[in-house]
Amino acid sequence: MELEIVIPNMPNSEYKIRRTTRKDIDILVTHRRKMWEEINQRNGHRKLRIYDKPYQKWITEMIGRRKFIGLAAFSAEGRIVGSGGIWLRQIHPRPGQTNSEEPYLLSMYTEPEFRGTGVASSIVKEAMKRCKKKGYRSVRLHASKMARRVYSKLGWERTWEMRARI
Repeated sequence: MELEIVIPNMPNSEYKIRRTTRKDIDILVTHRRKMWEEINQRNGHRKLRIYDKPYQKWITEMIGRRKFIGLAAFSAEGRIVGSGGIWLRQIHPRPGQTNSEEPYLLSMYTEPEFRGTGVASSIVKEAMKRCKKKGYRSVRLHASKMARRVYSKLGWERTWEMRARI
């Protein structure tokens, strides 16, 4: 079942959010690469196209295993102008978390000419609504510096993680 929602408070109310299908995988892959290109602007693109095929393979597998839900904003002409995904990643049970999976929002991207119109916020709200409906208590993500404002406005909080490169 495809769900279409008119995005509120947008200059053009003809934009809709719906779950993506396998036919949308190429644009999801392209949007992910564009996201990384913008994040890595200072360092150059470092031939990011080489990561398209592994991501395409991964996303196809995750969709097949029902561990990935893609969401996209479509224009009246049918063009995808923004997208993102919910990855149901496997986790270990811990206090306050007895599920063996946790929703993780990833690969959020809005085409530059549609930024500031509510596309990203609407995709995030829809993702949160879907996760809540499925009984999840939280959603996680790794936000780029330029996107943190979108998430903060929607009630997301920063958490503390550390990393060691080995």
